Amino acid sequence: MIRFNPKKVFPNHPPGTKLDKKMGGLGTSIESLFLKLFLKLDDDNKIMNCLDVGTTTCIVYLAEEDELTGFKLRKKVIYCAIFGDVQCVLISKTKVSRVTKIHYIKNEDERKRVENIGGVIYDEKIYGQKNLTRDFGMFNLKQYGIICIPEYVKITLNNLDKYVVIGTKGVFEALNDGDLHNICNNCENIDTIIKNIAQNCLKKIYYRKYWNDCY
Repeated sequence: MIRFNPKKVFPNHPPGTKLDKKMGGLGTSIESLFLKLFLKLDDDNKIMNCLDVGTTTCIVYLAEEDELTGFKLRKKVIYCAIFGDVQCVLISKTKVSRVTKIHYIKNEDERKRVENIGGVIYDEKIYGQKNLTRDFGMFNLKQYGIICIPEYVKITLNNLDKYVVIGTKGVFEALNDGDLHNICNNCENIDTIIKNIAQNCLKKIYYRKYWNDCY
């Protein structure tokens, strides 16, 4: 979980600067940095022989950028790289925004992508084995549509935005937008918010039986 602090924001790193060299010479392309990282992590899974085992992820990067205006203004943005059934939710003082989507067969765009490269879908799973379409590992199904390329989301923040909550789909099935808004806006302590999210989620699991992927 991330709470926005205006004093702890990472600046962009122009090409050729010390920070740029430290981050791999990618200039201001944060998406390129994410892709390089994700491909490296997926390649590392080959060493562990993850043929039929996989996992999903979400990374959020908070940065400051110049406004494209005639004034010297700075804006806070978040870059989100995500795939699988992890979700990123932006909590403001007035609303809750689910800024990412789940990458699985029920997602029409993902279904078409898998089918276009020859993946066979039955029982709403790739070859009846996996319903997620983006994953680390799962090398047995890589040639049939499972990829580790993340979806990128960029959001410009305003003064009303307070938190980003990251969790698996089960958390957001158990807790609706109203639950998340109430929990996050009624307490300023992040540790307490995380504890309350977990406790409320477990209560909803017990009554609604949302056991799958809720942790």
